[in-house]
Amino acid sequence: MHKSYLRAAAAEAVQSQRFPPPVFDVLNLVPAGSVARWRPVGNVTRGSAQLDSVLWPSGAGQQPTLTGPRSWGRQRFRVVTAYAAPFVMAATRIGNGSCLSGVPCLQVSTADPEHLAALFAHYHRTKGTTRHPLYNVTCCAGIAMDLLTSLARDLAFDFDLYLVADGSFGTDRGGKWGGITADLISGAAHLAATAYSVTSSRSRWVDFSVPYFHSGVSCLAYAVKRDVPLSAFLIPFSVPLWLAIFLSLKRTKNFSLASALWVMWSLLFSHLVAFKAPKSWPNKVLINLWGCFSVIFLASYTANIAAHFAGLFFQMQVHDFHDTSLLSQRTGTARGTAAEGYVFAENKRLWEHIQRFGVATLEEGLESLRTGALDVLIGDTAVLNYYRANEPSCRLRLLGDSIFDDAYAVGMTRGFPLAQGISELVLRYNALGYLDQLHSKWYGRAPCLQDGLLQRLDKPLPLGVRAVAGLFLMLLVGLLAGSLVLIIEHLVFRYALPGLRARSRNCFWKSPNLMFFSQKIKEEARRRKSKSQFFEMIQEIRRA
Repeated sequence: MHKSYLRAAAAEAVQSQRFPPPVFDVLNLVPAGSVARWRPVGNVTRGSAQLDSVLWPSGAGQQPTLTGPRSWGRQRFRVVTAYAAPFVMAATRIGNGSCLSGVPCLQVSTADPEHLAALFAHYHRTKGTTRHPLYNVTCCAGIAMDLLTSLARDLAFDFDLYLVADGSFGTDRGGKWGGITADLISGAAHLAATAYSVTSSRSRWVDFSVPYFHSGVSCLAYAVKRDVPLSAFLIPFSVPLWLAIFLSLKRTKNFSLASALWVMWSLLFSHLVAFKAPKSWPNKVLINLWGCFSVIFLASYTANIAAHFAGLFFQMQVHDFHDTSLLSQRTGTARGTAAEGYVFAENKRLWEHIQRFGVATLEEGLESLRTGALDVLIGDTAVLNYYRANEPSCRLRLLGDSIFDDAYAVGMTRGFPLAQGISELVLRYNALGYLDQLHSKWYGRAPCLQDGLLQRLDKPLPLGVRAVAGLFLMLLVGLLAGSLVLIIEHLVFRYALPGLRARSRNCFWKSPNLMFFSQKIKEEARRRKSKSQFFEMIQEIRRA
């Protein structure tokens, strides 16, 4: 009786207390060198359970396999990503730890599967509210993040997202991989959701879903606005040549440069016109030589000035990686990308050249373009189009069409259990237009696409009035000078000439040396006409 009373009293006292809910940690015994140790892989509390990848033992003589949780719980996978706008971009994280847009992702400095599992276990226990020296919580948004969220919802799995430690996508260097590809091969990540290109070398090590976005590889350059100097029409010939042309024009009054050009053009087009033809054979030879010189002079000037303007408004086009113009410029690309892998496979010489100007990320390469440290940036067409569409100055242009065709897909470890389901969902999203909606969502708000500024950059630049402003300025100066001379001549004839006419013939101002040019020409013509009439009269007398 006494024991029953004590037992009932103890039960009542326990029921009256409010105890915190129990939390159970799930441990996995994994080998660590020559010994084995327990690694936390999940926890169970109240009605929720979180489970990371588990190292399941195999049969005798077989290696254990690292897989996801068993099918009786909601599956959770680690997903690796890397920044590649607009597929993955940094988003805003508000004060309570949630993301204003996108999903939480961890910035880590390790690629070890066990360390990643421990970091995510700490993150889930603390709900991301406690700082940890080995990771930083941020937010990721973009096309790939929206696609990943939709896949997780429709396939009923959870995911832990983290940014790859070295920031690269991974290229093959003699069988040694890095970046995202290395994480998939080692099992540190089960999925890769970003602008992850499908290449033949990667396909030998990891699996891919069907592509969800088709892209390419292109070259990006900064469209520099070139100002045409006012003296552009004088550039084809050097200053000594111009001086020689204008200072050595010692021609007869009867046969000038205009007469020679008139004769040469009439002969060239087989058209008879009235011109001042020379009578002596030496002059005939001279006029033909002078005409040839004039034609060659004009042709040389035209060719040189056309080449000069073509150089000012030339827009370079790159159609393959064997274009020698890439070697003469500061060309670079982001390390560890598919674009670098294509260059390495196509042109080793160009790959060695771009190593001198290589950048860690495309964002860094874009900044190098703005500052002039780079002339050409090689990258994925889809990513470059997003950057040029959101460039504040709207002066980034692609150098031609895509050099290679490329496609982005969801990367997976070998034998991933949901591979077929992911591919089927991607095909379904494409058929329903969901992928087009994502494209419009992230590309449609670009400011440079609103007024067609990018389309105008890709077209040849027309020759405007500014290009020949120096020539019009010279004509304007000549017009003003002629008007000034006209006014002075009018004032002289109006006020000075009547006073000079009233003076005697022996006056200094009536000397032939001070005659106007037009008066000298008229006097010379009168004298020649008088001589001609006199000679004709002598000939008539002789014949008589």
